Amino acid sequence: MKIRPLEESDREQAHRLSMLAFGGDLSAPVSTDPPPAGPYLGAFDDAGRLVAKARSRPYDQWWGGRPVPMAGIAGVAVQPEHRGQGLVRTLMDELLHLAEAPISSLFPTAPSIYRPLDWEVVGTLDSTPIPLAALPTRTEGAAVRAATEQDLPAIETLYDARAKGSAGFLSRKGPSFPAGVKGILELDVVTVVVEDDVVTGYASYSRGRGYRGGSVMTLWDCITTSPHALRALLAGLGGWSAVAEAVTWRGSTDDLALFVNRSLPAVEQAQPWMLRVVDAVAAVAARGFALGTTNASFVVSGTGYRLEVANGRGELAVVPGEGLPVVHPRGLALLYAGVAAGRLSRTGLADRELPELEEAFRGPQPEILDYF
Repeated sequence: MKIRPLEESDREQAHRLSMLAFGGDLSAPVSTDPPPAGPYLGAFDDAGRLVAKARSRPYDQWWGGRPVPMAGIAGVAVQPEHRGQGLVRTLMDELLHLAEAPISSLFPTAPSIYRPLDWEVVGTLDSTPIPLAALPTRTEGAAVRAATEQDLPAIETLYDARAKGSAGFLSRKGPSFPAGVKGILELDVVTVVVEDDVVTGYASYSRGRGYRGGSVMTLWDCITTSPHALRALLAGLGGWSAVAEAVTWRGSTDDLALFVNRSLPAVEQAQPWMLRVVDAVAAVAARGFALGTTNASFVVSGTGYRLEVANGRGELAVVPGEGLPVVHPRGLALLYAGVAAGRLSRTGLADRELPELEEAFRGPQPEILDYF
């Protein structure tokens, strides 16, 4: 078996393998779009047939108020007769070596494929159908208008501030977002809210098809800094109720629930996403931490570490591991994401309770809006 980067001449084989793995139309034309940034590897048999593939996309992901370089794994596919032969592990090892990022995230088709490789589920990208009739209809002191290129700096600032306060949002800069903030204007509708001549929120969405029952819009972003701005954007969405039935709300509905007068529907789709800490020392140094001090020691994969947190920064030093608490690499992913919350010892991902470590990493619920 030979592992090598995919080339232009491999495009048709890669297309057919993707269609087979993910249930696409095998007769669909092969895309001629430029490939996304990042390494794209394939495993080939002795006859030159592509039997497995995967790519890594370069991102920055916000943790603790700091952007951390992250390898986003995508497009993993293996020919049916070659599954269970360790090809995914081989491809992942090589991709992460090439990416040189301290952490990695992915959206799994099945978490069981990636848990043996030390990824763990830390959150979900939720999609919830919200009836437009449930949205507010009044606005208070906020004007909504179509976004223009002049609004792009304000939109970028709004998103960056929201991302900085999150756990898991992607930075929409760099090679994986070649259009930058300008890319948002390619969507069907982008509106901004203006209060006292300041842009305090924006929404971007796709109209969808049809204009009778069953027509559903898709909301991509709704980011605001004031309650008036959120109410105004929701009222703007509700104004489509004559021709659309619902809007698919992506992400948490916690804030939305405070602005509607009925119970929200259940999540229609919860797409898990997984995190892996590839280089523990670099990953801890790159992220931010809450103010306070922590000194705690533990072992991961046979290596002892001492965590020291002070002034919002953390450092891992390698120390002798004898007698220290043992944390599974998947448990380290849960710690890093701030969602361990006593789960490690209950689930066998640590050999004892670790309250000091859990408190040091604790943060908001992990959330991501960009699927890759």
